[in-house]
Amino acid sequence: MSYSVTIGAVTYDVYASNQIADDYMAAQISSAGTAWRAAAETDQNRALVSATRLIDRQTWQGTRDDQYFPLAFPRSGLIDPDGVAVDPYSVPQRVIDACCELAASLLDGSTAQDQSSTESLTQSLSAGSVSISYFRSAEQTSGRFPQPVQELIGLWLTGSTISLVGSSTGTDEQSAFSESYDFFPTAT
Repeated sequence: MSYSVTIGAVTYDVYASNQIADDYMAAQISSAGTAWRAAAETDQNRALVSATRLIDRQTWQGTRDDQYFPLAFPRSGLIDPDGVAVDPYSVPQRVIDACCELAASLLDGSTAQDQSSTESLTQSLSAGSVSISYFRSAEQTSGRFPQPVQELIGLWLTGSTISLVGSSTGTDEQSAFSESYDFFPTAT
């Protein structure tokens, strides 16, 4: 199903109509829900267009079928959280809901449009002279969206699986592993 909103004399394709977003946000208890309900319809429509554009700028799993719909969704090759294949001919409800959530968050002042990611790239742990640092892949895009949006559609972002690389400093060069993995170079 295709939705659109009109701003001035121009019609834009969006993932959720203003009426769908109104219905969705009517029951929302959050500052974003309050911002949505307080906004003028033209601002709501702008937020829906901006949310749709932001969703479409991401790199998604699956394959887009642009023959029938001009946006990034529907897509084939997606699996829902229950392990069931997503209908490749309709926009998943999770995307529609995410568009509503993101539009309301934008009206509430979210900076999701202005940042490449909200994730922290480094996490460190130190104990005395020993330090361990974990790095998330710089290619990972999870965390770009506000938490409710990420929970709805983050599973379909490419690179949404977490991969960690670690390093340590201040070790005594003694392996705790039962097998030798040649972690430390031998002196010659």
